[in-house]
Amino acid sequence: ACRAGWLAFLDSDDLWYPQALQHFRDYIAAHPEATFIHGYRHRLNDDGSITESPGEFQDRVTGAVELFGRMFLSCLCVCCRRELVEKAGGYDTTLTISPDYDLYLRMSRYTKFWPLNKPTGLRRRHKTNISRASGRNRMTHAQILERFVNDAGGRDLLPPDLVAERLSRVYLTAAREFIREKNYADAITALERSQARRRTLRASLLLAVAKMLR
Repeated sequence: ACRAGWLAFLDSDDLWYPQALQHFRDYIAAHPEATFIHGYRHRLNDDGSITESPGEFQDRVTGAVELFGRMFLSCLCVCCRRELVEKAGGYDTTLTISPDYDLYLRMSRYTKFWPLNKPTGLRRRHKTNISRASGRNRMTHAQILERFVNDAGGRDLLPPDLVAERLSRVYLTAAREFIREKNYADAITALERSQARRRTLRASLLLAVAKMLR
């Protein structure tokens, strides 16, 4: 429904600081070359306390390599040109989690990420967060990364070693969550995929454990 040339995002359970949009506007005016701006957020805890964050990659312009290595962009801290969203194909509404990560990865083919170097809001953390840690959520995360590499042009932007290391790590994290959930069959699948990307002693040991417990 938005019609403006610049878009900013706010999830229903998060909060902007009152000056967030002014910070975005001032940066746009001072940096006409920028097409994707990001600040960082602090965390609003269940008890009402605030955990402050120093932010990540606030000291330099970044791109696909940094974003593939770690999801450091929080949607309530992002402001970007509308044309970038359209060019990248918009949100994938079939994803149950991290549609913003999926979109930003595809957008990285067409833009860099300019740091605002200011906090723009609060991310609310609670027990019902959709993005809370689980084996299934971690596997969806891996699916997003795999799809960027194989289907969305990521292979041309990323060093092969980074792809192997990142996917191996994400599958390993998924396996740990599955083991915690006592879902050993899916843990084995995740560990085998981790080993296919990069063999590690840790994954080998966990695979042996998961097979024993299955």
